[in-house]
Amino acid sequence: MADGPQNNRIGFIIQARMKSTRLPGKILYPLPFYPDGKPVLHWIIYALKRSKQIGIIILATTVESEDDVLTAFANQQNVILHRGSENDVLRRFAEAVQISLLDTIVRITGDNPILPISEIDELVIRHIENKNDYTCSENLPLGMNIEIIKGSVITAINSIEDLTLHDREHVTPYIKRSKSLQKEFVPLCEEKLTEKMRLTIDYPADYAALNLVMQHSLQSGLTGLALVNYINKTAPWVWQINNEKHQVQQYSNQNEEVTAAIKQLNSLGFFHAASILENAKQK
Repeated sequence: MADGPQNNRIGFIIQARMKSTRLPGKILYPLPFYPDGKPVLHWIIYALKRSKQIGIIILATTVESEDDVLTAFANQQNVILHRGSENDVLRRFAEAVQISLLDTIVRITGDNPILPISEIDELVIRHIENKNDYTCSENLPLGMNIEIIKGSVITAINSIEDLTLHDREHVTPYIKRSKSLQKEFVPLCEEKLTEKMRLTIDYPADYAALNLVMQHSLQSGLTGLALVNYINKTAPWVWQINNEKHQVQQYSNQNEEVTAAIKQLNSLGFFHAASILENAKQK
């Protein structure tokens, strides 16, 4: 049987939990805040239900008591709930893959409410037709890039005994550094927007910015990249609300991390410190 979306069991797996260091319970914060916004998770599920791919939506949370509230939420939203390890997110994904017999998964995080659905649909087709193990978008605003993974790859790497805690918590670092897997990184914008716009919720400033983004969405009827482009033209100042916040990054090696640190130091005006680090890197 030929490979293709029609022969694949596709799952949209949303990893989410109520615990958060900076903003506990943020995945159920209302967007927009006033007057009667729906929870962050609602908008994610609402977007996924508009996908043209026939996919199962799974809310993958933890077995911790604070996440009991998500059981009723999943039932209300008519999506599958899977509960697993709090910190071993890779195992949580692998269990969901095995229980639902998934061939392809789209990894979604519960604090990224603005999803590029049409781009997700196109990337799923590309992933399957190219027989990729892993496909990832690039250049979209922070919080919009997407990862697509072959289900059998998730179950296979979950069985590796010597994975680090970092590998298990963040799901895909091992995949990214593996030389034996077929991977494709697809730039979906000519301009790299990742460093200019934050569409994830980690800080109060992020939540404030997303409130305005969602208000623009409801007023204009636009979503995804069309919404981003609309705000760029009509209210570009929205991106300034949280652009000083910085995301914790995952790096495949020390050299990559040092390069990012030098860039960050220069952007903040610490030129002498950046030059010291640059000289140390070249030795």
